[in-house]
This record gives sequence, structure tokens and C-alpha cells, in this order.
Amino acid sequence: MFTDEAPQLPPTARPGSRLYAAAPVVLYLALDGATITKGSRSDARLDESPLCGATIAAFDHTPFGADRQQVVAELVAGVEAYYARYRLLVVTERPQSGDYQMLVVGGRPEDCQRQSIGGLAPLDCADASPRDVGFVYSQPITALAGVALVTAHELGHMLGLPHTLDGCGVMSNFICSGGGDKAFIDGDQQVAPDHAGRCGFGPTVNTHALLLDALGSRAPPDAGDADGGASDGRAETGADGSAGDGAVGGDGGCRLGAAGAPICSPLALLVLLIFGLLRRRRCAHRPP
Repeated sequence: MFTDEAPQLPPTARPGSRLYAAAPVVLYLALDGATITKGSRSDARLDESPLCGATIAAFDHTPFGADRQQVVAELVAGVEAYYARYRLLVVTERPQSGDYQMLVVGGRPEDCQRQSIGGLAPLDCADASPRDVGFVYSQPITALAGVALVTAHELGHMLGLPHTLDGCGVMSNFICSGGGDKAFIDGDQQVAPDHAGRCGFGPTVNTHALLLDALGSRAPPDAGDADGGASDGRAETGADGSAGDGAVGGDGGCRLGAAGAPICSPLALLVLLIFGLLRRRRCAHRPP
């Protein structure tokens, strides 16, 4: 079990859903230390946060391994594993342009005048801000897997997810019963008391559905429900704008290729062959 704080940001206009967004949301892990200014906005590009103004020490990799590069790679992989179903890109170098979420990993909660918490991030209702700033206090954490979990949890707040009570959910501060792995659960979870009534939430939330809205699905929309997302029934589109392999169009299984020639599925070819043979037999028996 770990604790954290996620104060709600002032409400702003809700952005559109990213369910079919072309580009992933970028998470920048600031591992080399950072100086954050306390201000009115949560803005990664300006290193500004309404929650904390402080200089945070660089992430100390030595409790988790001697090779910093390997430890960082394992940390990134751990965070990515929690978000494997969603369109998220985790980077460790600050992007030079565009919007990105930033989590400063390192230091202790005392740096931000807090006690006994693992992280601090804004509860950004409906992910209204595309460049929030949050904190993961890695020094008191004894396992790298714990750093990855707190990172995934704090990013969840920055994407608009509240605390929940299901111990097996990433957004819960409780341990998963039986020692199972935590995940973003596709199902109703009770909102924890500290976030009850925030962001217009009812008594329960579906964190998986909220992340699909905030990040989009990593798999293409027509890949069915394999990733937990629903298919929208659209055929796959190829690079030339035609339907992808195996697509069945309104012409009974045939489509036009790039050169305008018909391309048919094997079943459609068989139907056409039988139809042609029957037509030839009728023509052969027709009186002159």
C-alpha cells in the first residue's frame, strides 16, 4: 500500500475524445532533476505546478542496479506495461515541441512539504490540460516495480482518473488481494472517498473506458475487442486508400485495387466461378 495526493485542478473546457487520435500522448519522465516553479498553472513546458515549487534531485538508480541505462529502460518498460492497451509514448528526453505530460521522478516528499506519500499529481478532470506536471518521489521506494506503479498511478490522475477502492486497480492505493498484478480495470470500480463527487464522477468509474477516451486505443479501431476496445465496424484502409486484405465491401467480397483491377476474396471467386458455370450451361441449352 502507498499513499499519494491528487488535488483537483480548476475545471476547464473538456477536450474532444482521443479514441481515434493519430498521435499518441507523450509522457516525459524527468529523471535528471528539475526545478519546478509554483504557479497558477500545471504546465510542463514552463516547469510550473500549482502543487509544488522545488528543486527535485535526480532519480537515484543505484538502489535498483548499477547500470543506470538498464534501470531506466526497465522503469520505462514497467510503465509501458500498465499502458500497453493505450496510445502512450514514454520518453526520457524532453520533447522539443508539442504537448507532453511530465512526471519528475526523484527526491523525497519533503521536497514539496509533504510527508509519507509516494507521489503528487493534479486530478485533471477529463484530461483538460495536455501538459500537466506531477511528481514521483523515488527515494523512499525500495523496488523499481514500485516506482513504475506510482508513475502509472500519478499519470492516471493527470489523465483525469480518480482514486478507486479496488485493490487490483492501478488507481487504488491498496494492495491487490492475493498478490495479483494491478491493471486498469474494464468494469465499475467504487470511487475512493477523497475523490467522491470530483470531476462529476458518480459512485463508480471505469478506468479503462476513461483511458480510452483520454489516450485512445493502441490497436486500430477495427481490431475488435482484443484490446478491450469496441470495433466501429469500419474496414481496414490500405496505404492506397483501398480496403485492406480480407475486407468485404458492398460488392460481395470484391474491391478495386490501386490499378482499378478487381480483387476478390477466395470465397467471392468461388461464388463467381459457380455463377459463371451455371450461366454457361443455361446458354448452352438455349434453343437457337
